[in-house]
Amino acid sequence: MRIVYLLSYFELVGGQEFFLARQQAKQGHEVFVVGSDLFYPVPRIRERYLMDGFGQEWLKRRPGRSKYEGLTIIRLPTVFHYQDFILVRGVKEVLVELRPDVVFGHEPRTIVPILGARYKQQFGYLYYLDSHDFFHTIQNHQWWQRWLRYAEYFWWRRWFVDYGLRQADRIIAVAEECRKFLVKRHGVPNDRIDYLPLGVETDFFQYDETARREIRQKLGGGSRDIILIFAGYMFRRKALESLIDLIAQVRDISLRLVFAGEGPADYLDELKSYAQKKGVAERVHFTGFLSRQEVTRYYAAADIGIWPGNNSLVIMEAMACRLPIIMADMQLAHLVSHGNGFKVPYADVGLMKEVIKKLATNPELRREMGLASEKASLEHYSYASLARQVSSWMEADLAKLKR
Repeated sequence: MRIVYLLSYFELVGGQEFFLARQQAKQGHEVFVVGSDLFYPVPRIRERYLMDGFGQEWLKRRPGRSKYEGLTIIRLPTVFHYQDFILVRGVKEVLVELRPDVVFGHEPRTIVPILGARYKQQFGYLYYLDSHDFFHTIQNHQWWQRWLRYAEYFWWRRWFVDYGLRQADRIIAVAEECRKFLVKRHGVPNDRIDYLPLGVETDFFQYDETARREIRQKLGGGSRDIILIFAGYMFRRKALESLIDLIAQVRDISLRLVFAGEGPADYLDELKSYAQKKGVAERVHFTGFLSRQEVTRYYAAADIGIWPGNNSLVIMEAMACRLPIIMADMQLAHLVSHGNGFKVPYADVGLMKEVIKKLATNPELRREMGLASEKASLEHYSYASLARQVSSWMEADLAKLKR
């Protein structure tokens, strides 16, 4: 098959769109990625490229073509962007040249993927659209912030998204909350929506016994310490103060807490001061910005992965590295539906204490849940298996189209 991924942002250092496209190229399909010439607006994106071994030439982002691991990447000139609302020039010309069998639009709210709907009938390709969007109560956002977010979507973007959804041959939700959003807010019939969870690169994120010994020695403490790890970008919606409260309140078990990641300097300073105030600063470790390889080593060193607030895709990385999981009951709570952890209400220190004590005092339960995490990541969330699922959909839909 000749497949075009049409999106606004495309990076080689992570993301569903990269891993799916790369895996389909490995399967032998001809895969093109067409997007804007903008970097994804996350902190230190250029530094991530360098830490993952990319040279300076990959940081010179401009319109043009490049190749990477079987992918042909086509970056088009951006003519307008407001936050992640992006318009580019040249989509039609590229589609005329490539004549794809399938165009896969990624995250319609960003608009570039909707351009694939515009030319579907003209070129006769299948058009897939995947939705990552939903509106839920965002913790720690003021009412006016929530109202502005709602208004900006429903007074402006939703009309573009509705058009793309009407044209789509297959609509894909990446989480249950996304499916509910499509049904409730866009009126999409439930039977038109397929489910494809976000995944993890299981050939990279793996348990490492040597790293476990080395990092635990680096962190200090004793062999009986139970090490909790939070990984990801650190900001207020993650409710990280609750983890410091947890460490302060559990006195009958030797707990250590690792914050593996970075965040706004003022918020990190607040967390460090709060740990000092609670008298647990010596048991709370801040690693700062880490490469993906180093994050994997810290997962191996930990005993439990814990995310008390807004969910994060890095939870699947921790699962692949054989960690039992404690997480807030929010949009990705299905990740602990495999006998591999617990979900708790947002920032509920009391319930987190109960669960931590259950895991900390039962090493066999930790081992079983860790192995269940690893098994679930391989069977349900590996990008290799997810890409095979997408390819099977495409092949079946193309066969129907040609009848």
